[in-house]
Amino acid sequence: LPTRPAHFSTRAAPKRPAKAAKAAVPAKAAVPAKAAKAKAVNAKAAKATPAAPTTPPATPATPATPATPDEATPTTPPTTPATPAPASTPPSVPLSTPPHLQYPRQIGIPPLLSPAAFAGLWYTRQQHSLDRLHALTAGTVLEALPPRDIALAAAFQPDLAATFNHASYAYANAFFLASITQHPLPPPPPVLARIVTQFSSLAAFADSFTTAAVALYGSGFLWLVEDDACALRIVPTYNAGSPLLLGRSQSIDPNTKASPAFFYPGRTIEAAQTKTYPFSPILCCNLWEHAWLADYGIDGKKDYVANFIKVLDWHRCHDRLYIRTSK
Repeated sequence: LPTRPAHFSTRAAPKRPAKAAKAAVPAKAAVPAKAAKAKAVNAKAAKATPAAPTTPPATPATPATPATPDEATPTTPPTTPATPAPASTPPSVPLSTPPHLQYPRQIGIPPLLSPAAFAGLWYTRQQHSLDRLHALTAGTVLEALPPRDIALAAAFQPDLAATFNHASYAYANAFFLASITQHPLPPPPPVLARIVTQFSSLAAFADSFTTAAVALYGSGFLWLVEDDACALRIVPTYNAGSPLLLGRSQSIDPNTKASPAFFYPGRTIEAAQTKTYPFSPILCCNLWEHAWLADYGIDGKKDYVANFIKVLDWHRCHDRLYIRTSK
């Protein structure tokens, strides 16, 4: 009895591993066949992808643009205007820095302005207006324009009131300092003839100009302008008002009612105030308190204007004046 079961077990043991080996061999052979098919499919797909190389034609398409030099050059100008965006800073460099004047800072403009008054008027007050103007116009179409053109563009636009005020003041203050000289000369004969025709004499012009300056209460500028009829006019502007646009000249004094109608008889205050006159400025006097108060005191405006007339650059006025020649 013990030998029989052992004989059975020895026969059954070899038969089972043989069947398992046969079953395992076909299973292993089936797996590589599927892997080979998958590799073949992947290889076909890989061949199919390069076969349709849409990207390589796109790359030659870009060389086609450099091949046309006419189109390649327009492509560079768009990048060059990107540089003029910083290049718009060179035009606005003069805007943010007051131009150098021929007056030495340590001397001032005797007898009109002491060195301290001149430095405060030009290097402090003018610099402040230009800095504010530069900040207000940064990134706009106005940033590369001079103050005069900015004032003309910003006039009559309530949202640009601050821009107008700073631009108009900077223009008027520069015009004022360009109207005077350290070495004054008598008026050239054509200028003197025009003044005599309009005001009867040079002394009468000085009196009229001084009277109008003293009558201007508060801050502003006093101008000698020429209109389109070649007539000379003394025109006050309050605060940062401009004679270039009389509607923004703010030249109505609410107390004295002094207005453009005073200089244009027959016109109402409203009609004169809203109309834009083609004025051409000839000379300008800064009557803001910071221009004269430190040197002349609270009652010294009359002496300040008298000294202003003494240092007028009449030859510069001649260049600005339209001289009518008799035919």
